Amino acid sequence: MGLRIDQYAYINKLHHVHPAEKFVFALATMIICLALSTPITSLLVILLMAGLVIFAGRIPALFYLKLMFLPMFFLVVGVLTVAFSFSPKDTYPFLWGFKLGGYTLG
Repeated sequence: MGLRIDQYAYINKLHHVHPAEKFVFALATMIICLALSTPITSLLVILLMAGLVIFAGRIPALFYLKLMFLPMFFLVVGVLTVAFSFSPKDTYPFLWGFKLGGYTLG
């Protein structure tokens, strides 16, 4: 028996959609995210894609969430790393921050 992800690739309700159509849709949503470049747009695209996979593709939500755990973990760690900076001086224009000794955290 093969991997479960391979089984879902063959039995999901979107298997009849041509791969080029899926690619164009993915490319369009990526261009929308890059062009609008707002957190709400990115969140809406993530929710749209998840909804399509779970509801239109009939993939179990728990399986999808397990599959997306590692990429989302890296996304959250990356966002937190960019959101919080550590600087010995006020060299960066922080949106907010606080001083701790001779350092600025923000």
